[in-house]
Amino acid sequence: MKPGTDGGSWYWYEEVPADHPAPHDEDGIVADGLGDAARR
Repeated sequence: MKPGTDGGSWYWYEEVPADHPAPHDEDGIVADGLGDAARR
């Protein structure tokens, strides 16, 4: 999303199955957002 190698230069997206132990929303989304602002 911007030049660099740190987390702030990435777009983060992770989705898991509904029964996965990782914390996620009702759609299975663990992270969705820019850099350090991703939903966790």
